[in-house]
Amino acid sequence: MSEYRAGGGQADDEHDEHDEVDDEVDPDVLAAASRAGEEVDPGDQDVDDAPDPDLASDFSRARDSRASQQESSPGPASLADILGGRVPVLVVHKSHRHSQHLPEVLGVARRQVGGSAGLGVAVGLSKKSAPEVATYLASCSSAALKIADPEIHTIPGTGSPALQPTKAVRNHAWMASVPSAVDLFWVDKVLTTQAEAGADVFLSASGWVGDLNGRQQLAAAMAWVRASRQVLGDESMFVNLTLSASWLTDPGLRSALKQELTESNEPLWWLRFYWPIVEPRYGQLANGALLAGYRDIATTAELEEKILILPNSGLTGWIATAWGAQGFSTGTSWTEQMFGAQPIRRNSPGRTRPAPVER
Repeated sequence: MSEYRAGGGQADDEHDEHDEVDDEVDPDVLAAASRAGEEVDPGDQDVDDAPDPDLASDFSRARDSRASQQESSPGPASLADILGGRVPVLVVHKSHRHSQHLPEVLGVARRQVGGSAGLGVAVGLSKKSAPEVATYLASCSSAALKIADPEIHTIPGTGSPALQPTKAVRNHAWMASVPSAVDLFWVDKVLTTQAEAGADVFLSASGWVGDLNGRQQLAAAMAWVRASRQVLGDESMFVNLTLSASWLTDPGLRSALKQELTESNEPLWWLRFYWPIVEPRYGQLANGALLAGYRDIATTAELEEKILILPNSGLTGWIATAWGAQGFSTGTSWTEQMFGAQPIRRNSPGRTRPAPVER
Protein backbone atom coordinates (compact mmCIF):
# COMPACT_ATOMS: atom_id res chain seq x y z
CA MET A 1 0.00 0.00 0.00
CA SER A 2 1.03 3.65 -0.24
CA GLU A 3 3.25 4.87 2.58
CA TYR A 4 1.33 6.39 5.48
CA ARG A 5 2.37 9.42 7.44
CA ALA A 6 2.26 8.22 11.02
CA GLY A 7 0.96 10.65 13.52
CA GLY A 8 -14.36 10.03 13.67
CA GLY A 9 -18.27 9.34 15.12
CA GLN A 10 -21.28 8.96 13.99
CA ALA A 11 -22.44 10.88 10.99
CA ASP A 12 -23.40 14.50 11.60
CA ASP A 13 -26.84 14.99 13.06
CA GLU A 14 -29.09 15.11 9.98
CA HIS A 15 -32.19 14.47 12.07
CA ASP A 16 -31.57 17.14 14.70
CA GLU A 17 -34.30 19.69 14.17
CA HIS A 18 -31.96 22.49 15.21
CA ASP A 19 -28.86 21.19 13.43
CA GLU A 20 -29.94 20.95 9.84
CA VAL A 21 -27.17 22.98 8.19
CA ASP A 22 -23.50 22.23 8.67
CA ASP A 23 -21.41 25.26 9.59
CA GLU A 24 -19.05 26.41 6.86
CA VAL A 25 -15.82 27.05 8.71
CA ASP A 26 -13.20 29.50 7.46
CA PRO A 27 -9.66 28.08 7.93
CA ASP A 28 -8.50 31.48 9.23
CA VAL A 29 -11.26 31.40 11.84
CA LEU A 30 -10.19 27.90 12.84
CA ALA A 31 -6.58 28.98 13.23
CA ALA A 32 -7.62 31.93 15.38
CA ALA A 33 -9.80 29.69 17.54
CA SER A 34 -6.94 27.24 17.97
CA ARG A 35 -4.64 30.03 19.06
CA ALA A 36 -7.30 31.36 21.41
CA GLY A 37 -7.18 28.10 23.30
CA GLU A 38 -3.50 28.60 24.08
CA GLU A 39 -2.52 30.52 27.17
CA VAL A 40 -1.22 34.04 26.62
CA ASP A 41 1.07 35.71 29.09
CA PRO A 42 -0.62 39.02 30.00
CA GLY A 43 2.85 40.44 30.50
CA ASP A 44 3.35 40.30 26.75
CA GLN A 45 0.30 42.43 25.99
CA ASP A 46 0.46 46.12 25.20
CA VAL A 47 -1.37 48.46 27.60
CA ASP A 48 -2.24 52.09 27.25
CA ASP A 49 -2.09 53.07 30.90
CA ALA A 50 0.48 52.12 33.54
CA PRO A 51 -1.04 49.74 36.10
CA ASP A 52 -1.39 50.58 39.75
CA PRO A 53 1.90 49.48 41.41
CA ASP A 54 0.11 47.50 44.14
CA LEU A 55 -2.13 45.73 41.65
CA ALA A 56 0.83 45.02 39.41
CA SER A 57 2.69 43.50 42.36
CA ASP A 58 -0.30 41.28 43.25
CA PHE A 59 -0.68 40.24 39.64
CA SER A 60 3.01 39.40 39.36
CA ARG A 61 2.88 37.20 42.46
CA ALA A 62 -0.22 35.40 41.14
CA ARG A 63 1.45 34.86 37.77
CA ASP A 64 4.60 33.49 39.40
CA SER A 65 2.45 31.12 41.46
CA ARG A 66 0.69 29.84 38.34
CA ALA A 67 4.01 29.37 36.58
CA SER A 68 5.33 27.39 39.54
CA GLN A 69 2.27 25.15 39.53
CA GLN A 70 2.63 24.57 35.80
CA GLU A 71 6.29 23.61 36.19
CA SER A 72 5.51 21.12 38.95
CA SER A 73 2.47 19.56 37.22
CA PRO A 74 2.74 17.03 34.38
CA GLY A 75 2.51 18.26 30.82
CA PRO A 76 -0.42 17.50 28.50
CA ALA A 77 -1.08 13.82 27.89
CA SER A 78 0.52 12.62 24.67
CA LEU A 79 -0.73 10.21 22.04
CA ALA A 80 1.61 7.60 23.54
CA ASP A 81 -0.05 8.13 26.94
CA ILE A 82 -3.46 7.54 25.36
CA LEU A 83 -2.53 4.47 23.34
CA GLY A 84 -0.60 3.06 26.28
CA GLY A 85 -3.64 3.27 28.54
CA ARG A 86 -1.95 5.62 31.00
CA VAL A 87 -4.72 8.23 30.98
CA PRO A 88 -8.49 8.26 30.45
CA VAL A 89 -9.56 9.75 27.12
CA LEU A 90 -12.26 12.21 26.04
CA VAL A 91 -12.85 12.45 22.29
CA VAL A 92 -15.02 15.29 21.00
CA HIS A 93 -16.78 15.10 17.63
CA LYS A 94 -16.86 17.99 15.21
CA SER A 95 -20.34 19.34 15.69
CA HIS A 96 -22.97 20.39 13.19
CA ARG A 97 -23.21 23.87 14.68
CA HIS A 98 -20.57 26.07 16.32
CA SER A 99 -17.80 23.72 15.23
CA GLN A 100 -15.45 26.68 14.79
CA HIS A 101 -15.25 26.95 18.59
CA LEU A 102 -14.02 23.40 19.19
CA PRO A 103 -10.28 24.14 18.77
CA GLU A 104 -10.56 26.84 21.44
CA VAL A 105 -12.55 24.55 23.74
CA LEU A 106 -9.93 21.83 23.40
CA GLY A 107 -7.20 24.34 24.26
CA VAL A 108 -8.98 25.35 27.45
CA ALA A 109 -9.63 21.70 28.32
CA ARG A 110 -5.96 20.83 27.87
CA ARG A 111 -4.93 23.51 30.32
CA GLN A 112 -7.52 22.33 32.82
CA VAL A 113 -6.75 18.59 32.77
CA GLY A 114 -2.98 18.84 32.28
CA GLY A 115 -1.59 15.35 32.07
CA SER A 116 -4.42 13.69 33.98
CA ALA A 117 -6.52 12.95 30.86
CA GLY A 118 -6.04 12.66 27.13
CA LEU A 119 -7.98 14.68 24.57
CA GLY A 120 -9.04 13.68 21.09
CA VAL A 121 -11.11 14.96 18.19
CA ALA A 122 -13.10 12.97 15.64
CA VAL A 123 -14.46 14.05 12.26
CA GLY A 124 -16.68 11.88 10.06
CA LEU A 125 -15.70 11.45 6.42
CA SER A 126 -19.21 10.97 5.04
CA LYS A 127 -19.81 14.71 4.60
CA LYS A 128 -16.32 16.08 4.06
CA SER A 129 -13.46 15.55 1.66
CA ALA A 130 -10.09 14.46 2.99
CA PRO A 131 -8.51 17.95 2.56
CA GLU A 132 -11.42 19.58 4.43
CA VAL A 133 -11.06 17.13 7.31
CA ALA A 134 -7.28 17.58 7.33
CA THR A 135 -7.68 21.35 7.66
CA TYR A 136 -10.04 20.95 10.56
CA LEU A 137 -7.97 18.34 12.40
CA ALA A 138 -4.86 20.49 12.00
CA SER A 139 -6.68 23.36 13.73
CA CYS A 140 -7.32 21.16 16.78
CA SER A 141 -3.71 21.31 17.95
CA SER A 142 -4.66 20.62 21.57
CA ALA A 143 -6.01 17.16 20.72
CA ALA A 144 -3.40 14.42 20.90
CA LEU A 145 -5.66 11.82 19.27
CA LYS A 146 -7.08 12.69 15.84
CA ILE A 147 -9.65 10.40 14.21
CA ALA A 148 -10.97 10.61 10.65
CA ASP A 149 -13.91 8.23 10.95
CA PRO A 150 -14.64 6.38 7.66
CA GLU A 151 -18.21 5.76 8.89
CA ILE A 152 -18.46 2.46 7.02
CA HIS A 153 -21.55 1.64 9.07
CA THR A 154 -23.43 4.32 7.10
CA ILE A 155 -22.85 2.74 3.67
CA PRO A 156 -26.08 1.36 2.12
CA GLY A 157 -26.32 -2.39 1.93
CA THR A 158 -24.42 -3.06 5.15
CA GLY A 159 -27.62 -3.64 7.13
CA SER A 160 -27.01 -0.65 9.36
CA PRO A 161 -29.97 1.57 10.30
CA ALA A 162 -27.76 4.63 9.68
CA LEU A 163 -27.48 6.08 6.17
CA GLN A 164 -24.81 8.28 4.63
CA PRO A 165 -25.55 11.64 2.99
CA THR A 166 -25.60 11.68 -0.82
CA LYS A 167 -22.41 13.77 -1.02
CA ALA A 168 -20.37 10.95 0.57
CA VAL A 169 -19.79 9.14 -2.73
CA ARG A 170 -18.79 12.41 -4.43
CA ASN A 171 -16.11 12.91 -1.79
CA HIS A 172 -15.03 9.27 -1.53
CA ALA A 173 -15.84 6.82 -4.34
CA TRP A 174 -15.19 3.83 -2.07
CA MET A 175 -18.28 4.81 -0.02
CA ALA A 176 -20.58 3.64 -2.83
CA SER A 177 -20.61 0.10 -1.43
CA VAL A 178 -18.69 -2.44 0.61
CA PRO A 179 -17.24 -5.36 -1.41
CA SER A 180 -18.97 -8.70 -0.84
CA ALA A 181 -15.63 -10.31 0.08
CA VAL A 182 -12.52 -8.94 1.73
CA ASP A 183 -10.75 -6.71 -0.80
CA LEU A 184 -7.30 -5.40 0.13
CA PHE A 185 -7.47 -2.73 -2.60
CA TRP A 186 -10.70 -1.33 -1.11
CA VAL A 187 -9.20 -1.52 2.40
CA ASP A 188 -6.18 0.42 1.18
CA LYS A 189 -8.44 3.17 -0.17
CA VAL A 190 -10.27 3.50 3.16
CA LEU A 191 -7.04 3.70 5.14
CA THR A 192 -5.31 6.02 2.68
CA THR A 193 -8.22 8.45 2.95
CA GLN A 194 -7.79 8.55 6.71
CA ALA A 195 -4.09 9.28 6.31
CA GLU A 196 -4.79 12.06 3.79
CA ALA A 197 -7.36 13.49 6.22
CA GLY A 198 -4.72 13.94 8.92
CA ALA A 199 -5.62 11.10 11.30
CA ASP A 200 -2.82 10.04 13.64
CA VAL A 201 -4.47 6.71 14.51
CA PHE A 202 -6.46 4.59 12.05
CA LEU A 203 -9.87 2.96 12.40
CA SER A 204 -10.02 -0.44 10.73
CA ALA A 205 -12.00 -0.73 7.47
CA SER A 206 -14.88 -2.53 9.18
CA GLY A 207 -18.39 -1.43 9.96
CA TRP A 208 -21.83 -2.67 10.98
CA VAL A 209 -22.31 -5.88 12.98
CA GLY A 210 -25.97 -6.85 13.33
CA ASP A 211 -27.57 -9.49 15.54
CA LEU A 212 -29.09 -11.77 12.86
CA ASN A 213 -26.55 -14.60 12.55
CA GLY A 214 -24.51 -12.38 14.81
CA ARG A 215 -21.52 -14.64 15.28
CA GLN A 216 -21.07 -14.93 11.51
CA GLN A 217 -21.37 -11.17 11.14
CA LEU A 218 -18.75 -10.65 13.84
CA ALA A 219 -16.41 -13.14 12.16
CA ALA A 220 -16.85 -11.32 8.84
CA ALA A 221 -16.12 -7.96 10.48
CA MET A 222 -12.97 -9.31 12.09
CA ALA A 223 -11.82 -10.55 8.68
CA TRP A 224 -11.90 -6.89 7.54
CA VAL A 225 -9.98 -5.97 10.69
CA ARG A 226 -7.26 -8.51 9.86
CA ALA A 227 -7.11 -7.18 6.30
CA SER A 228 -6.66 -3.66 7.68
CA ARG A 229 -3.81 -4.86 9.87
CA GLN A 230 -2.23 -6.60 6.86
CA VAL A 231 -2.28 -3.33 4.91
CA LEU A 232 -1.15 -1.12 7.80
CA GLY A 233 1.64 -3.24 9.20
CA ASP A 234 2.69 -1.87 12.59
CA GLU A 235 0.72 1.41 12.37
CA SER A 236 -1.56 2.17 15.33
CA MET A 237 -5.14 1.07 14.60
CA PHE A 238 -8.41 0.72 16.52
CA VAL A 239 -10.63 -2.29 15.86
CA ASN A 240 -13.63 -0.38 14.54
CA LEU A 241 -17.00 -2.08 15.10
CA THR A 242 -20.52 -0.63 15.09
CA LEU A 243 -22.90 -3.10 16.73
CA SER A 244 -26.61 -3.44 17.41
CA ALA A 245 -27.76 -3.12 21.02
CA SER A 246 -28.26 -6.88 21.22
CA TRP A 247 -24.49 -7.28 21.52
CA LEU A 248 -24.87 -5.68 24.95
CA THR A 249 -28.09 -7.34 26.11
CA ASP A 250 -27.94 -10.86 24.65
CA PRO A 251 -25.69 -13.07 26.83
CA GLY A 252 -24.63 -15.30 23.91
CA LEU A 253 -23.69 -12.42 21.62
CA ARG A 254 -21.96 -10.56 24.43
CA SER A 255 -19.96 -13.67 25.26
CA ALA A 256 -18.85 -13.93 21.61
CA LEU A 257 -17.76 -10.28 21.61
CA LYS A 258 -15.86 -10.75 24.87
CA GLN A 259 -14.15 -13.81 23.45
CA GLU A 260 -13.03 -11.82 20.40
CA LEU A 261 -11.83 -9.00 22.65
CA THR A 262 -9.89 -11.47 24.77
CA GLU A 263 -8.31 -13.60 22.04
CA SER A 264 -7.46 -10.90 19.52
CA ASN A 265 -3.91 -9.56 19.43
CA GLU A 266 -5.27 -6.06 18.75
CA PRO A 267 -4.87 -3.78 21.82
CA LEU A 268 -7.06 -0.84 20.66
CA TRP A 269 -10.87 -1.10 20.36
CA TRP A 270 -13.41 1.47 19.13
CA LEU A 271 -16.87 -0.01 19.81
CA ARG A 272 -20.07 1.87 18.96
CA PHE A 273 -23.48 0.46 19.95
CA TYR A 274 -26.86 1.40 18.41
CA TRP A 275 -29.25 2.51 21.17
CA PRO A 276 -33.04 2.38 21.22
CA ILE A 277 -34.89 5.71 21.40
CA VAL A 278 -33.90 7.68 24.50
CA GLU A 279 -36.45 10.12 25.86
CA PRO A 280 -36.18 12.96 26.48
CA ARG A 281 -33.67 14.04 23.87
CA TYR A 282 -30.41 15.01 25.54
CA GLY A 283 -31.43 12.71 28.40
CA GLN A 284 -29.51 9.75 29.75
CA LEU A 285 -29.57 6.05 28.93
CA ALA A 286 -31.54 4.37 31.74
CA ASN A 287 -31.91 0.87 30.29
CA GLY A 288 -30.57 -1.50 32.95
CA ALA A 289 -29.79 -4.32 30.51
CA LEU A 290 -27.76 -2.03 28.25
CA LEU A 291 -25.85 -0.55 31.17
CA ALA A 292 -25.10 -4.04 32.53
CA GLY A 293 -23.77 -4.98 29.09
CA TYR A 294 -21.52 -1.94 28.98
CA ARG A 295 -20.20 -2.84 32.42
CA ASP A 296 -19.44 -6.44 31.38
CA ILE A 297 -17.63 -5.41 28.20
CA ALA A 298 -15.68 -2.62 29.92
CA THR A 299 -14.63 -4.85 32.81
CA THR A 300 -13.43 -7.51 30.37
CA ALA A 301 -11.41 -4.93 28.45
CA GLU A 302 -9.72 -3.77 31.64
CA LEU A 303 -8.92 -7.31 32.77
CA GLU A 304 -7.45 -8.11 29.35
CA GLU A 305 -5.52 -4.81 29.28
CA LYS A 306 -7.27 -3.64 26.13
CA ILE A 307 -7.79 0.06 25.38
CA LEU A 308 -11.55 0.46 24.88
CA ILE A 309 -13.07 3.72 23.65
CA LEU A 310 -16.86 3.99 23.39
CA PRO A 311 -17.75 6.56 20.70
CA ASN A 312 -21.02 8.49 20.77
CA SER A 313 -21.83 7.36 24.30
CA GLY A 314 -21.85 10.66 26.23
CA LEU A 315 -22.27 10.37 29.98
CA THR A 316 -22.92 6.64 29.64
CA GLY A 317 -19.39 6.33 28.25
CA TRP A 318 -18.09 8.47 31.09
CA ILE A 319 -19.69 6.08 33.58
CA ALA A 320 -18.14 3.16 31.70
CA THR A 321 -14.66 4.52 32.42
CA ALA A 322 -15.32 3.61 36.06
CA TRP A 323 -16.01 0.04 34.88
CA GLY A 324 -12.82 -0.30 32.83
CA ALA A 325 -13.29 1.56 29.56
CA GLN A 326 -10.36 3.83 28.72
CA GLY A 327 -12.44 6.57 27.15
CA PHE A 328 -15.54 7.75 25.34
CA SER A 329 -16.65 10.37 22.85
CA THR A 330 -19.39 12.95 22.75
CA GLY A 331 -20.35 16.22 21.10
CA THR A 332 -22.71 19.15 21.33
CA SER A 333 -25.59 17.72 19.30
CA TRP A 334 -27.76 14.81 20.46
CA THR A 335 -26.66 12.32 17.82
CA GLU A 336 -23.03 12.92 18.73
CA GLN A 337 -23.87 12.11 22.34
CA MET A 338 -25.68 8.90 21.38
CA PHE A 339 -25.72 6.69 18.30
CA GLY A 340 -29.21 5.28 18.05
CA ALA A 341 -32.80 5.40 16.90
CA GLN A 342 -34.44 8.81 16.64
CA PRO A 343 -38.16 9.48 17.14
CA ILE A 344 -40.01 10.86 14.11
CA ARG A 345 -41.17 14.37 14.91
CA ARG A 346 -43.54 16.28 12.66
CA ASN A 347 -44.71 19.82 13.02
CA SER A 348 -48.47 20.17 13.41
CA PRO A 349 -50.16 22.63 11.01
CA GLY A 350 -50.14 26.10 12.47
CA ARG A 351 -47.72 25.13 15.22
CA THR A 352 -44.58 27.25 15.49
CA ARG A 353 -41.33 25.37 15.86
CA PRO A 354 -39.72 26.15 19.25
CA ALA A 355 -36.57 28.23 19.31
CA PRO A 356 -33.27 26.31 19.41
CA VAL A 357 -31.97 25.60 22.92
CA GLU A 358 -28.43 26.89 23.39
CA ARG A 359 -26.52 24.13 25.16
